[in-house]
Amino acid sequence: MRGRPWAFLILLLSASLASIPITVALADIEVEALVEIGSVTVRIEISNVNSTLMEKIANYSSALNETTIPEAMIDAIGEGVFYIDPSLAMNETTRTISASFRLVGRALMDFEFNKTSMTKVYKLRTSWRKTDVEAWYNKTLMIVKLNFSSFFKRPLKKWEHLTDYELGPGDTREALLLNATVRDGLFENGTGRAIWLFVLPRGARFLRAVKEGDEEFLLFELPPGALDIFMASPFWPFLLIVMAVGIAVAYRRASVKLVRPKASS
Repeated sequence: MRGRPWAFLILLLSASLASIPITVALADIEVEALVEIGSVTVRIEISNVNSTLMEKIANYSSALNETTIPEAMIDAIGEGVFYIDPSLAMNETTRTISASFRLVGRALMDFEFNKTSMTKVYKLRTSWRKTDVEAWYNKTLMIVKLNFSSFFKRPLKKWEHLTDYELGPGDTREALLLNATVRDGLFENGTGRAIWLFVLPRGARFLRAVKEGDEEFLLFELPPGALDIFMASPFWPFLLIVMAVGIAVAYRRASVKLVRPKASS
């Protein structure tokens, strides 16, 4: 009997912890890919960079610039995708590199309308995450290589599905998480923690990850908006006919008023 109060407290604590939004710990390389309709904003944080390598990167700073990473990724995707708002910052003292950019374009994602549930099902391409990035000085000396194909190679189907990822205060979303230990000369001790997050739009629900050939897709759905509900309704063609008839009648009445009969002599 004495053990029951403790068991109750343990259950209560477990329930409380389960309701806390999930956050992700710091990593040696962390990528947050914030998915919105028609675009993905990518933020990259690299820390614990090998001191000798960091000095080399700083000495040849033009090799790894704000366009190096996004250029490599859109080249991997192919036509129909471009990037905007690229930025990159380096801190030689803390041995950190921060980069961000936004991918946009018709080839990045597609969608289908589900008439049964009246939801939009989106299909996002994700294999660009495995693009290796080489930074060259004057096209003759390679300064650093970011081995993304090694860091983020785990199949998307094996990533962790987070239902309550806290993007910001009061903003929790669904996300897919890769959290892995990697070995690479980029890091000070040759070993680092690699994290990649695909954060879905607000209100989106993750469906599944699928592979088609060499490409991996992330499928998610969004609830219908007011316009989607209207377009899915069987009555909207009838309403359009009524509107067309109403416009025709109004136009005819206006024409009759404008054409006055001539006065008799």
